[in-house]
Amino acid sequence: MKPHFSRTFRVDKHIEACYTGGKVCIAEKDASRLFGWCNGDVAVSDLKTGRVLFTVTAGEDDNFTTFGVDSEGKVLVTAGQSQLLTSWELTDSGFRKLLSWKGHNLPVLAMALDPTGTLVATGSTDRSVRVWDITKGHCTHRFPGSSGIVSWLTFRPQFSSRRMELISGSDGGEIRVMELHSRKIRSLKDHIQTATAVCFSLDDSGKYMYSVGRDRVINIWSTEGYTLVKTIPVYEVLEGIICLPPSVLFKGSSVEKRYVATGGESGCIVIRDVENMKKVYEVNLRRYKAEEKEKKEEETNGSIERASHHILHLFLAPDIGQGGSGQIVSASHEHNIRFHDILGLQESRLIVGHNDEVLDIVWAPEDQESAIESKDEEGDMEEEDEIRKNEKKILKSRAIFAATNSPAIRMYDAENLNSTLLEGHEDTVLTLAITPDKRFLISGSKDCSVRVWELAPRSVEMKKTNPTAGLRRTLCPPRCVGILSGHTKAIGAIACSNLTRNTWILSASRDTTLKKWEYSTLIHSRKGVTKRNDIVSIDKSSAAVVAHEKDINSIAVSRDDKLIATGSSDRTVKLWSAPNLGHIATLKGHKRGVWTVAFSPVDRVICSGSGDQTIKVWSVEGDYQCLKTFQGHEASVTKTVFINAGTQLLSASSDALVKLWTIKTNECINTFANSHDDKIWALASSSDGEWVATGGEDSKIVIWCDATLEEEEKDREAKEQAEMKEQELRSSLRKKDWGKAIRIALELTHSRQLFRIFTHLYRHASDDSVLIDALNSCSPDQRAKIITWGREWNTHTEYVPVAHHILSLLLRGHLLSESKESLQASISAAKNLINYSERHLKRLDKLLTKSYLFDHILASASLVSIAAGERDTEGKGLPDEVDSEDEEFKDIDLEVEMDPEAKDSYPEDIDPDTVLTRVNPDDVITSLNDEISNPQGSEDIWASNWEEGETADVLNSKEGGGGRAEVGPGRDKGGTKEKKTKKRRKEKGKKGARTPKSKKTSKKRRKTAT
Repeated sequence: MKPHFSRTFRVDKHIEACYTGGKVCIAEKDASRLFGWCNGDVAVSDLKTGRVLFTVTAGEDDNFTTFGVDSEGKVLVTAGQSQLLTSWELTDSGFRKLLSWKGHNLPVLAMALDPTGTLVATGSTDRSVRVWDITKGHCTHRFPGSSGIVSWLTFRPQFSSRRMELISGSDGGEIRVMELHSRKIRSLKDHIQTATAVCFSLDDSGKYMYSVGRDRVINIWSTEGYTLVKTIPVYEVLEGIICLPPSVLFKGSSVEKRYVATGGESGCIVIRDVENMKKVYEVNLRRYKAEEKEKKEEETNGSIERASHHILHLFLAPDIGQGGSGQIVSASHEHNIRFHDILGLQESRLIVGHNDEVLDIVWAPEDQESAIESKDEEGDMEEEDEIRKNEKKILKSRAIFAATNSPAIRMYDAENLNSTLLEGHEDTVLTLAITPDKRFLISGSKDCSVRVWELAPRSVEMKKTNPTAGLRRTLCPPRCVGILSGHTKAIGAIACSNLTRNTWILSASRDTTLKKWEYSTLIHSRKGVTKRNDIVSIDKSSAAVVAHEKDINSIAVSRDDKLIATGSSDRTVKLWSAPNLGHIATLKGHKRGVWTVAFSPVDRVICSGSGDQTIKVWSVEGDYQCLKTFQGHEASVTKTVFINAGTQLLSASSDALVKLWTIKTNECINTFANSHDDKIWALASSSDGEWVATGGEDSKIVIWCDATLEEEEKDREAKEQAEMKEQELRSSLRKKDWGKAIRIALELTHSRQLFRIFTHLYRHASDDSVLIDALNSCSPDQRAKIITWGREWNTHTEYVPVAHHILSLLLRGHLLSESKESLQASISAAKNLINYSERHLKRLDKLLTKSYLFDHILASASLVSIAAGERDTEGKGLPDEVDSEDEEFKDIDLEVEMDPEAKDSYPEDIDPDTVLTRVNPDDVITSLNDEISNPQGSEDIWASNWEEGETADVLNSKEGGGGRAEVGPGRDKGGTKEKKTKKRRKEKGKKGARTPKSKKTSKKRRKTAT
């Protein structure tokens, strides 16, 4: 059951470019993969699923010019514009570079590998051919002297003991046959224009060689001496020729005759009798033939049509399916690769190599069951029942129609990406729509016409493509039944009514007109048609109006078919009455052109997307006001569609993003990126909302599937697994199974829990053996993850010791990951570790330096504590000799807290704040003890502690004391300081006697200093 709200969509399939011109091939013995030149690279595609497996790239500044594959499809050789030849080993999942070597002096345009896969021949614009040993990369043969640029190369098939020969073709029409053993060269110059291909007869000796070219003839050569046997005109430029095996079957074929198949500018595969080269059968690759016109117009259109269907390559390939004997593969000018079974010459598959720009997409109606042709044998009926049982669910996903930068509409099978073309328009198709009764597909084109295509009862069916092959899943393409003409410019938008009763079709053109076409008129006109393939043309609409001032980009019809909305480049959205196209209202608010409009399936609202990067929701009744505005895209909003009964909205824009919105909350639930590389033009949702298809300027078509239920199931399972892991983690911690606990913490990405485990082992483990054993039990990738987390731990100061210890064990014990990716991550983490570790070391150095000052402060502050403790112990208090008013004790106390006035007693050339830093703390403590026990001799003790060469002051002594002062550098002789000190004391005495301080005050001062 589908959820009410969608949360996410996953990419189910990619339809991307696999061939953009140039060379295309399939290995002779392995038909499972297709190799095609794609925008300078080599794309390798799986022919069973239609997906591109991988792309071999040349590099940023180089492109491949050509390539070659061995017969088994295991070795690929490429030539680049840099003149380098490179050999690659191919596997099921990717490729590996083997060897590179310098090739020609000019770019290589042709390449071929011999049947053994050991030699590769290259032809260059320097008009020379060289043969190389693939394994060693050295040149074995060199054949210069071609008359023109070498355009193709091929090795002659090995017949019995025939010699090895290499054939080349050049622009001048020359064919050269080069024998590798004797190095002999034969020049065949009977083509007057470029020779394009050769093939050899399939008899035992390869008696004849057939060559074709752009001179519209087929030459038959005898391989004995390479003499011309016959020249047969075919009046057609031919690009390829192949000899068909005797088992080929088609209408009028005979087992007694031999046939060749040719392809060229006509776009048809022509089967010819080898005896006279007469046409005996033709496989027309064009499903549609244009209407009869005047002769001049017919010739003009025919030349354009031939150019688009021009066959560029024609070759044989092993059968992809079951029971077949081979296939004819052709590549056209439009990059379409077709496969025809040899038995019956029926088209079994079409691969569109390149879509160019995808402009619009619609989903085909659902198929309820597959259609299988009847069989006679009872065993085959059992096979049908099994296939029908297995395919029923898949077929409901049906097909999609895509309008690309081409006159042909692409129809893709959503299962195996098989495709078919709907041809009829004469110019690029711009827009598509499906009628409500699911019977017709409507298309609008630059040729100013609207075409109506009748859909087959089933878009996909299982049937045989040849009498002996098994059932194959094939598409049933629609056929054109009507043309609606009347517009004078390109059709930019079309829409159909939503109700099956009184159905009508709307078309909007760049001529700013809106036209309404009655569906019933087309049905009545079809009743008079006698032939099934006849096309009805209608040139009169039931209603028309000039709707906007500029191009009309989008049309939408309400659920009840009462309202029509149009969006235009004139920045407005207009509402119209459906019956007569009467104007109702104009919605203004966008700042740039409106690209898309869509009605809600349940509410009376409409949404519009504009070039101003916003989506607006409007009311279509009452005052027609803007209700909501969604902002989030960074480029023009090109397409919008309602899903889940109008509760959610999908939008696509030119920024290559698809966004999912909730209408009620204006919230962008999810953004889907990295699927497109350029602007997204097309967005379509299936009727049930389970599937979404997008297409853009990057030529990709992406099919999305609603993965909400899958994600919810995954989240539920992940939550259950996490709970189980949490229980295992707790159990391991109780059992002290540290290795298992560390591994579980890594699996759960619990970095904090892991750090707690490491901290516990770091602090409580007797040695590092337990921690080393725990780290050894982790996988290399897990140890790399620990290093990454250690980088984060190292950024926090309190985690540094543990982090450094763990990282030291990992690095010193060589416990790093051996994988290249994990090792690179470890190296990156180590660089960040170095940066933060240097910062931590600098911080520790600064802290250590500051600790010295702190030690000194503590030692100095302890002087007072020691003195006070001794006096209190003796119970005598302060000594009688040292009074609180004594200047000497006062100065000692000021060594910790200096009074500003006391600083004036120092000479001008001595900073009293620096005096303390010149004293050894241990000497200070000793001197203080001596001063307490012998205050009279303290002056000599303090004076002896000054550094040599510095001035030593006698701490303020009593008048008439026995202190002495030594004269040092920069000090005037004659006791200058003593005179100044006496003078200050006299001045203070004149101002007033000094107030005596109690012992309690001195103790308080000492306590504060401490």
